[in-house]
Amino acid sequence: MKRTWITLLIFFIFIPGAMAADKIIEFTWQHTDPVAQGVTAFKVYMSSEPGANYNLLFELPFETVEETYTADGTITVPDNSETTRYFVATAVDAQGNESDLSNEATVVIDNLSPGEPITFKAVIKVITQ
Repeated sequence: MKRTWITLLIFFIFIPGAMAADKIIEFTWQHTDPVAQGVTAFKVYMSSEPGANYNLLFELPFETVEETYTADGTITVPDNSETTRYFVATAVDAQGNESDLSNEATVVIDNLSPGEPITFKAVIKVITQ
């Protein structure tokens, strides 16, 4: 298999109005000379445990050489929980050969509700004129 160098960074983009449990994640990576290596696509995988059991999140066709490649992916996480997800990427050539996995990127998604206000009071206030 062809070896690739991919750096995978993850940033969160929270979109107002989206469902509370849907999170859009922006992935960015680099690849050394995808044309010479015959790359036709990149795949991004996700797991709920580190180092294993990755499931394909999406495949992105390779179109032009870029300094940094980017793609957005949507994942759904449980309400009122903190969830950790693990992501890796691969490169694929025209014959379907897939590279080794990139480094693993870890994301902790805080979908917890804030704590409730405490010592909340309501008092009638008399206004005199």
